Amino acid sequence: MVVIINADDLGISRGVNREIFRLAAEGAITSATLLANGEAVADAAAEVRKFPGLSFGVHLNLTEFQPVVASAGLGPIVDEAGRFRGNHIREIRLDRELKTAIFREWCAQIEKLIGLGIKPSHIDSHHHTHTIPALFPVLRAVGKKYGITKVRISRNFYLDTDPVMLRLKKSLYNAALRHVSGFRTTDLFSGFDMFLGRSDGWRGAKSIELMVHPGAPGSETETGQLLEWVRSEREIRLISYNDL
Repeated sequence: MVVIINADDLGISRGVNREIFRLAAEGAITSATLLANGEAVADAAAEVRKFPGLSFGVHLNLTEFQPVVASAGLGPIVDEAGRFRGNHIREIRLDRELKTAIFREWCAQIEKLIGLGIKPSHIDSHHHTHTIPALFPVLRAVGKKYGITKVRISRNFYLDTDPVMLRLKKSLYNAALRHVSGFRTTDLFSGFDMFLGRSDGWRGAKSIELMVHPGAPGSETETGQLLEWVRSEREIRLISYNDL
């Protein structure tokens, strides 16, 4: 089985950048996604050319920090200071005006990364907002506009406690990504910690993406386990999104 190990939040801070690139140099990370409105995104982009074997995607953001482009249409999901309002986007109705504004913001985020010299290999998002069903046509339009053909699926590496309806919804969404929008995806997607807790759940799959957050508060245990797993696992082959 092939495995992509993707570090989220590249560009969120210089500390996170340093840790991601340290693990990349050790062969424990094969891919990363950049947060266009992170305070250290320019610092991250300057290091990307040192890692030609990694894939670098866009970590679309609607939940944290300032939008790349101020827009009145984003009003329902930003606060009085003009910053994204966390998970509020999942608590409101996404009407046509808001979805149009989100399309423009996501385009601006991608164009900012392109301007920094990044050619996005794939799409995922901060707090998984690209998997909100109402934003499916927006994601599809963004991918088509920029010729980005690969995307992270919704988590489908299940725990025994995950309800059947949740599994069904995720299955339908992932099928739509592949068969309606034509995106290329891995077979499975999971956070690395969940994957370790269900080490038998990937048997029979051809590909999986594992998400990690190096440099985030409390990530030391995950980082140690990741290094140990990469060095000891013999049944997998590490690839990047460029190889998918």
